[in-house]
Amino acid sequence: AGLMLFLTALPFVVLLSWAFDLTGSGFRRMEPGSLSGKFVIAATCTLVIGISGAWFFWQDEERQHSVNTTDGDGRSIIAVLPFEDLSGQGHDDWLPLAFTDEIINRINAHPDLVALDLESVRHTLIEQRLQNEQAPVYRVTGKLLPAPVGTRVRVRMTDALGNVGWEHEQVFTLMDAQTLSAAQKWVAGQVAAGLGLSLAGVDYCEPSSNARATELYLNARERFSQRGPENVATAAQMLEEATRLDPYFARGLELLSEVYQRFPRWVMQDPSHYGMNKEELERFLRGQPELEAAKRALDLCPTLGAAYFTVEISAPVQHSYADAVDIMEEAIRRDPANVILRGRMVEFLLRVGHVKWADDVAREMYLRDPLSTRVPHVLGWTQDMLGNLDRSIELDHESLNLGYRLENILPQISSTYVSLGDNRGLERLLGESFEPSGRIPIDPREVLAAQSDQKLKENLIETYRELVNSGDPNILRSLSGWAGRSLALDLGDEGLAW
Repeated sequence: AGLMLFLTALPFVVLLSWAFDLTGSGFRRMEPGSLSGKFVIAATCTLVIGISGAWFFWQDEERQHSVNTTDGDGRSIIAVLPFEDLSGQGHDDWLPLAFTDEIINRINAHPDLVALDLESVRHTLIEQRLQNEQAPVYRVTGKLLPAPVGTRVRVRMTDALGNVGWEHEQVFTLMDAQTLSAAQKWVAGQVAAGLGLSLAGVDYCEPSSNARATELYLNARERFSQRGPENVATAAQMLEEATRLDPYFARGLELLSEVYQRFPRWVMQDPSHYGMNKEELERFLRGQPELEAAKRALDLCPTLGAAYFTVEISAPVQHSYADAVDIMEEAIRRDPANVILRGRMVEFLLRVGHVKWADDVAREMYLRDPLSTRVPHVLGWTQDMLGNLDRSIELDHESLNLGYRLENILPQISSTYVSLGDNRGLERLLGESFEPSGRIPIDPREVLAAQSDQKLKENLIETYRELVNSGDPNILRSLSGWAGRSLALDLGDEGLAW
């Protein structure tokens, strides 16, 4: 600002000094033949303008460099690769993954940082290129090396071109969870400091102090992302064991609460996976185990967003739509990197008709965790509702390629193929072995064929009416989404949709 003020005043100063000389008697008009002062003025102006131009050029270079290290919202993207365990200390095979995972969690606690694993970053950049955005990233690599006492942790950060920004190392005993956590905290702090930021004062929920509990948590998180009765039940059993081993494992309790909330939809289909019959499971759920787990998690760590939302939305008061939105936004403010929480917000926003807002939240999910099996499907869901059907198909196939269960994605993707009139795509998707089930009770190829066959259309509508009248909650849940689009829109029966 001072330089700008100086450059603004410079022309006036030059005019005055060109016209007047400063003498012992004050200012006097310059003699007509006197040029020495003019040469001094000209030289001074040339020097000042040259220095100013160089300064502005340097500032522009710095600004461009700063822009090129962010994701478009002013946040730096950091790829954290799995640390190599060369320490010879006999650590479990999963330790390097857990070590990296916790570093990513700590970095993500800062609102101006987005930390991902390398493959997630690659997917993120693909998505951003589709939006004509640039997002080069920093890369963090590390090794666990032998030391006379304990383990030497070496960490290095490079830019997108492979230029080394810095390299640091420090020795930790790494013999128990406390020192492991200290090492993770040190690495995350070094990364933030390398970008001119600090994690001091950033609220963060500490990891488990039990190695086995951490391993169970990581495995349960993966199983839960797959959905399905067996996976959801198994995830709950893993998390119950993890939180039994470590009753102070706040994130484990929060995830357990989320899993319990999916029991009515998934585990109720086959309660035997959880070791109960239907009556026993209904009695178990009436005790609100999800609320109890969320309260315990929130007591241990008030920054947990999903636990906060569960507790607040379950309060015995009548919440308005605006209340629910405020609670959800506060939950995300507390825990910005929680992808599961954002998934719940997408579902909520779609339920109340805010499709564009839901798509924005889904894009943030995809930015933060594009390789989670379900996340591309969620973004595909919102893209479908916005009319971007081809992109929706691509994202659904991403989820399938990542291992997402076909039965979970089949209603949406088959409906999209029907809307596109793409029978060949349906043939590739379903194959010859497809049989109707509760999740999708009629072959989508018949729905597509019925658009040009009035008799088949009438038969399909009658079949669907029989299914609706059956009152089966699993079939109704499936029909409410799939048939509402495929039949009401493609077969033209709005009454059936209602």
